[in-house]
Amino acid sequence: MSGAYFSMRDIVKQYRMGDEVQTVLKYVNLDLEEGEFLSILGPSGSGKSTMMNIIGCLDTPTSGDYILRGRKIGEQDQHQLAQIRCHEIGFIFQSFQLLQRMDAMKNVELPLIYAGVPAKLRERRAKEMLERVGLHDKLHHFPNQLSGGQQQRVAIARALAGNPTMLLADEPTGALDQETGKQVLSLFREINSEGRTVRISMLRESVSMSVRNIAYNRMRSFLTVLGIIIGVTAIIALITIVSGVTGQISSEFESLGAGKLSVSARGTLLKPGLTEGDLETIAALDNVSGVSPSVSSTVVAKSEYGWDDEISLEGRNETYFRMNDGLVKRGRALNRLDMDAQTRVCIVDGALAKKLFFGVDPLNRTLLVNGHTFTVVGVLSDDSNRDVMSQAMGGGDEKMIVPYTTALRLTGTAHISSLDVHVADTTKMDRVVDDLEDALYRMFNYKDDTYTVINMESLLDTMNTMLSMMTAMLAGIASIALLVGGIGIMNIMLVSVTERTAEIGLRKALGAEPGQIQLQFLIESFILSLLGGVIGAVLGVGISYVFAVAIGTDFRLSLMAIGLGVGFSASVGIIFGWAPARKASNLNPIDALRSA
Repeated sequence: MSGAYFSMRDIVKQYRMGDEVQTVLKYVNLDLEEGEFLSILGPSGSGKSTMMNIIGCLDTPTSGDYILRGRKIGEQDQHQLAQIRCHEIGFIFQSFQLLQRMDAMKNVELPLIYAGVPAKLRERRAKEMLERVGLHDKLHHFPNQLSGGQQQRVAIARALAGNPTMLLADEPTGALDQETGKQVLSLFREINSEGRTVRISMLRESVSMSVRNIAYNRMRSFLTVLGIIIGVTAIIALITIVSGVTGQISSEFESLGAGKLSVSARGTLLKPGLTEGDLETIAALDNVSGVSPSVSSTVVAKSEYGWDDEISLEGRNETYFRMNDGLVKRGRALNRLDMDAQTRVCIVDGALAKKLFFGVDPLNRTLLVNGHTFTVVGVLSDDSNRDVMSQAMGGGDEKMIVPYTTALRLTGTAHISSLDVHVADTTKMDRVVDDLEDALYRMFNYKDDTYTVINMESLLDTMNTMLSMMTAMLAGIASIALLVGGIGIMNIMLVSVTERTAEIGLRKALGAEPGQIQLQFLIESFILSLLGGVIGAVLGVGISYVFAVAIGTDFRLSLMAIGLGVGFSASVGIIFGWAPARKASNLNPIDALRSA
C-alpha cells in the first residue's frame, strides 16, 4: 500500500554457519497501517524475533526492501537509524533488559535522555508512566528489588515513555496478571494521542551516567587509576621539591652578594699565595667595587668561664661586612681601624656564644685563642652559617670572625689563599673575569694552574641546569607510571565494554547514536584519569610540603607542575580511552542484545 506506515517487500534473511547457509525469512511481504495491531505467531525458530528486529531497525535483511514512513531503511546510515529508533520505535523486551545499576525511574528515563528531553520533564514523564503501570510505590527500587512482573512493567513504562509511533513488544503481558495486561493494552492505544519532546545537548547526561558507572565499581575504579595517581604524585612532588631546593640554593648564593667572584690561590714555592699588595692591584681593576680576603683556620677557643671548644676561625676585612648587609645581629662589625691595628677583637655566632658563655651575653666578654685574648664585639645573625661558600671552605656550626690581618699573624702566614671580588656592574661580569684572570696570571709568574676564579652566577646557573636536567629525567621516569596507568584504563575500559555489551545494545535499541555511546565511554575514561590526576596532585603537594618541612627547605608550590600533572593525566584518559569507546560505538545492537 502506498499509504502504509511500513512496508516489507521480498524480505530475505539468511545466516551463514560455516559452509551452510540458513534461510530464516524467505520473501516476506507485509504492509501495516498506522493504528493497526499486528501479532506475529509461529513456533520457536520460525523467524519471529528476526522479523521484529528488522522492523525495529536493529537488523538488516539479506535482500529486499524495508520501507518505514516512506524511507528505505537499507539506505539509512547509523545516525539516521539511531534517530528512527529514538523517536519512532518503542521496544518491550521479553527479558526486560533493565540496567541493574539504575532504579526504576532512571531506567524509564533512559530513552528520554537520548531523545534530548530536559531533566525535569524526563522525571515527570517517567513518574507518570510508572504510575500508569501500577508502580507508583516502586519509583526508586532497583531491578533486583522487583519481582519478574514488576520488572516487566518497568520495561513497558520505558517503551511508552518516549511517545513512539510504533511499539514492538515481545510478549509484553506474559508476566502480568489478566487485569494489568488489559491496562497495558489500553495504554498502547492511548499513547498515540500524546505529544513529542524537544532535543537538547547530551553532554551533561553522559557525564552523569559516567559518574554513576564509576561509583558503581568503586574499588575497581580506584585500582584502575592507581598508576595515574602514582605518576602524577611523583611528577608534582619532584618538580615542587626541586623548585624549593633550587630557590634555597639561589637564596644562599644571593646572600653572598650579587655579582661576586671567588678566588682561590694554591700558589707556588716562590709565591705561596696573595699578598696585601696583590689585593690592592685587584681592587684597582675596572668595575671592581671591593675585595674581601679570607683566612681560615681551626683553633681551640676558651671562654673566661673555663669552657673550651674547637671552632672555625675566619679572617675578614671591613668590605666583607659592607657587602653582606645584616650579617651582624648585635654589636658592631669590623672596620678599617681593626685591620690596620691588627686588633684582637672578634665576632661570634650564636652557637659559639651559647656554648662557651653558657647563655650569658657575650658582648665585651673575652675568649682565649692560641694563647691570645680576644674581646667579643659582635654576634652574627642566625643566617650567617647558611653561607654556602663558608660551609664549603670549612665553616662549621660554631665560628668566630677576626680581622684578617690579625688572623694572618695568628696563623703565622703572610699570604692569603682566598678572597671575594665584588663587581659593581654585573652586566660587565665577563670583562671583569678576564681582567682578574689576566692579573692573577701575571702575579703567579704566568702559571694559570695556581689559582681558580669562580663566578657565583655561572656556578648557580650550572647548578640550576643540572637540577633541571635531573628533574626532567626523574619526571620522565614518573611519566612511565602515567603511561602504565593509561594502559590500565584502556584495559579496564575494554573489559567494561565486554561486560556491558548487552547494555550498549539496549542503549542503541532505545535510540542512542554511535557517537553518544562513544562519548559516554570516552567521558568515563576521562573522568577516571582526571580523578586520578586530582588525587595525585593533592598527594604530590602534601608530600613535597612534608619533605620541605623535614629538611628545612623552602616550600614553593608549582602551579605549572599541578597543571602539567593533571592535564597530562586527563590527556592519557582521552588517548587510551579512545579505542574502547570506539569499540563500544561500533557494536551491532542486535548482536549486543543477544549477548545478554
